[in-house]
Amino acid sequence: MFANNFKQDDVNKNFRLAFEDYVGFTPYAFQEMVYKALANQRSVVLRAPTGSGKSEAVFMAYALLRSVPDFPKRLIHSLPLRTLADSLADRYQRYAKRIKQPMLIKAQHGARPESTLFYADVVVATIDQLVSSYASAPLSLSPRVGNIPAGAIPGSLLVFDEVQTLEPKLGLQSMLLMASRQQLFGVPFVIMTATLPTMFIEALTKELKFDFLDIEESDIKSRSIRKVTLAFNNQNTLTPKEVIRAKKEGHSKVLVVVNTVDRAIGLYQELKQLLPPSEPLFILHSRFLDGDRQVKQQIVQELFGKDGKEAAVLIATQVIEAGIDISADMLLTELCPADSLVQRVGRCARWGGDGHVIVYDVLGPAPYDSEILARTANNLSKINDSVLDWQKEKWLVDEVLGAIYADLTDIELRATALNHLAEAAFEGKPFKAEKAVRQIDTVDLTIHDDPSSATNDLLSLERISISPGILARLVKEYASHGTYPLLWSVEIDRNSRQIRDEYSSLFLKPVRSTSEAFQSQFFVISSQQATYDSETGLLIGVSGRALPKRKAEEKRPLVSETPERKDWQTHAFETVQAFREILLQKEWLPIKRIGNAFGISYENLIALLTMLLTCHDLGKMTTEWQKIAGAKEHEFIAKFSKSDVALKTSLPSHSTTSAFALWDFLQRKYGRRLGVVAALSLAHHHSVRAVIVPKYKLKKGWHDVIMATFKKAGVPCQFDSVIEETIEKTSGERELDRKMPDFSDSKAYSAYIIFSRVIRLSDWIASGGGEDAIYRFEERA
Repeated sequence: MFANNFKQDDVNKNFRLAFEDYVGFTPYAFQEMVYKALANQRSVVLRAPTGSGKSEAVFMAYALLRSVPDFPKRLIHSLPLRTLADSLADRYQRYAKRIKQPMLIKAQHGARPESTLFYADVVVATIDQLVSSYASAPLSLSPRVGNIPAGAIPGSLLVFDEVQTLEPKLGLQSMLLMASRQQLFGVPFVIMTATLPTMFIEALTKELKFDFLDIEESDIKSRSIRKVTLAFNNQNTLTPKEVIRAKKEGHSKVLVVVNTVDRAIGLYQELKQLLPPSEPLFILHSRFLDGDRQVKQQIVQELFGKDGKEAAVLIATQVIEAGIDISADMLLTELCPADSLVQRVGRCARWGGDGHVIVYDVLGPAPYDSEILARTANNLSKINDSVLDWQKEKWLVDEVLGAIYADLTDIELRATALNHLAEAAFEGKPFKAEKAVRQIDTVDLTIHDDPSSATNDLLSLERISISPGILARLVKEYASHGTYPLLWSVEIDRNSRQIRDEYSSLFLKPVRSTSEAFQSQFFVISSQQATYDSETGLLIGVSGRALPKRKAEEKRPLVSETPERKDWQTHAFETVQAFREILLQKEWLPIKRIGNAFGISYENLIALLTMLLTCHDLGKMTTEWQKIAGAKEHEFIAKFSKSDVALKTSLPSHSTTSAFALWDFLQRKYGRRLGVVAALSLAHHHSVRAVIVPKYKLKKGWHDVIMATFKKAGVPCQFDSVIEETIEKTSGERELDRKMPDFSDSKAYSAYIIFSRVIRLSDWIASGGGEDAIYRFEERA
């Protein structure tokens, strides 16, 4: 079933058999439809109820089609939250073991950066990691190497999951921008949701020409035998008494979902006093350390999962709305927007049977829009005391959000996201890419026993993301008593000569006004006024203990840290061979698509790439570089170890020299647009956005060495005498004409990031250690 041969007539049969063998049940009709669409290179928007197996449809389609010509060799599955990425990556790994097909599956987010270069076969990433990486300004990697993960994206099968959780005017627009570029590039994508409004999806269908698969409840066994009754209690708010009443009525598993962390903690602490100690009671929200949250999720999964038998009560916030595979027979929830409510209801009678949902009024709208809450309440009143099926769920979302989302299809709205990403790409600033995903409304907080005496060691402490509004309220509360909290912002002194952890040095600034809570990204508070424990999470306004230090991970050294001495021709030849024998197998499709985009045959584009790979270290052939490297008179060195040469001065930049030397040649041969892209990919094969070209002169004999290398590597390239004169030297320090390609030019930008990825990774493989050098880098990063 996973052989390289592929017959269209066997599409459904192959998929059905593979699905049954490796997932464990017969696929639903919509899962076969997803597979068939992808097999025909069609993009898909899939709207299906929560827990219906959307992810399984995509993963098994990819597993079966990845060996098919012209199908992406890499799957990048994006999700809005780290917890969802962790859960799905683990699930995919289990499936891969059953398939027994070589397939590397990794998670990629801030707390679990397992594939920073997007080199794994399957990468399950958070959406901010995907978007920032596409802009060559990755959140979990130095901007110096940001174009490497970027180059993995255009040729991958991109899956945008739980898209209803994305901010409509930011993250959703960035997703649509990337999807439209995939379409132009001729690579399919998948968008998955349970709650996007119908009008919005239908409008996008006309623009992006994808297959819209709108699933019926009867198509899914667990939903067809499910009966969930809805009651809207708009006269009361959710209190501990309501939870106690639900337990007395005999409900075994009770899920309580509130809209803020403070409400969740308050409710949990009250219930601890009211429920008997033998009653399992848990709380889950966003203010836990990653390790503690993972432990809690595991316990919750065991209790509320499919095999859970024991009675329990779970108090939670929005963190359970998507991706967590749990179910309760009773859901008590505060009023929230229609799409969020549908997600919460999806955790009630998830695998069939009877379930009950009670929605309670709220004292205030935070953190939601008051108008949307009012519209949700108004429409809930129309379906009060009824069975809430999939049709009613879609109706509720359409009634509340349809008109709002209809305005979001205007292509001009994508201009804001485009501008943020263009700025991030040009400047290499990840926070600007993050602005294209969400309004940045969280800050990091750590707790220290004596903050006034702490400075740079604060970087080693664990920290938790919270809303700056919480700190502002704390300042306001203390100010009302004529004092200030023991709270400081952690600032960077960039003028200091002390270097530590990428920062010059740190200093603390007391927070004295509410506005100052919004003016920094990192804060520290005294343990006299805050604490943390693994049971409840972060508590502010309560004395306790400091946060612990982060655990240091042992990382294998890079092979290239102690390279063997290599002459220039050997390294250039091995770089070309690394591309042909290893990278081309993974990056074949995007390279072919670039050729199509620029009207260049695949063979000619391969010739261009092998020429660039041969000449990527042309800048090392200067008299200046070779002298410092200790080369003999007729010798050209490309690699040497520190033990070979005692460096008394730094090596001059060779990557920008390579680009400058070939700048005119590449434009004459391949046109200005592609020529500049090719030159910039050379300039940035060690540091993105490098522009300074040092004064140089190529060492005598450079031409003969390059021509011999071209011949040995089978690269069809010659330099005429006019070009040779422009290559050979400069009269002084220069700057390249361009810092980055135009991000708004999707073809040029795609070519740049793909070329850059190919050059950088081929260079690493050839520098020692083979493909393992890439895996070592990802471990180290």
